[in-house]
Amino acid sequence: MKEMDIALIGKGRWGQNYIKTIPGLIVKTRDYSEILGREDIEGVIIASATDTHFKIARDFIEKGFNVLIEKPITKTYAEALELQKLHRKNKKQIVMAGHIQIYDPGYQELKRNLVKIGIVKNLIFKGSQDQARTDSTVLENWGPHPIYMFMDLLNTSPKSVKGQERGKDNLQLDFDFDDKITATAYIGTFSPERKREFTVVGERGKLTLDWAGEKTLTLTRPDNQKTSLKFSQEKSPLEAEITEFIECIRIGKKPKTPLSQGVEVARILDLCRN
Repeated sequence: MKEMDIALIGKGRWGQNYIKTIPGLIVKTRDYSEILGREDIEGVIIASATDTHFKIARDFIEKGFNVLIEKPITKTYAEALELQKLHRKNKKQIVMAGHIQIYDPGYQELKRNLVKIGIVKNLIFKGSQDQARTDSTVLENWGPHPIYMFMDLLNTSPKSVKGQERGKDNLQLDFDFDDKITATAYIGTFSPERKREFTVVGERGKLTLDWAGEKTLTLTRPDNQKTSLKFSQEKSPLEAEITEFIECIRIGKKPKTPLSQGVEVARILDLCRN
């Protein structure tokens, strides 16, 4: 997949996924000054360590580049606001947050089936891996996923949020939304196997998206009758995200995951820390 000249900053754990997905990427690590001076580069993907995102993104936004910043877009809310301020000087520029779960076909199918469970009452996200990462905290690594999905599904931000430790490298995040909707995220290393599960509880049942092994979406009725819901998995979430970035650059449309949403996630992450 390569339809325009795109540069990648960072070739670590997540950067390698971009390299595998987009043949012919121009890859840089710490020294990206050459890219800043090139006019043939149409988009820049920032997939370096979280604590480097702000400086790199600031440099490219100031130069007018179209930018995709991996989650979380910055280390702090203050840094995210600074990027937003810079971006407002060039409204034609595409600056997109890399929240991959929004592009997941299973998540999109879950949203299409919400009508089957009626009014949403509760959201539950569970995300775990066997050991904590050394290049980011549990909150930075896992936190953006449930926060972004909760806000996207409910089309609003939480009224309040509380983060609490549940043992070493484990967190519980509790959110209160309008209309008495609550949401909880359990993230960390609580499972010996990698786990990612999202459940939406409604008045007429629940929908559960399970990413472990073969991805599944299950509708469970109040009588515990279960139905497996099918969805296409031809395109990976990362491919869909990259396609969105390229299309936004080409036709100038607003991304599904704009910078403003990444800024809001950064704000909520700061609240979780406090």
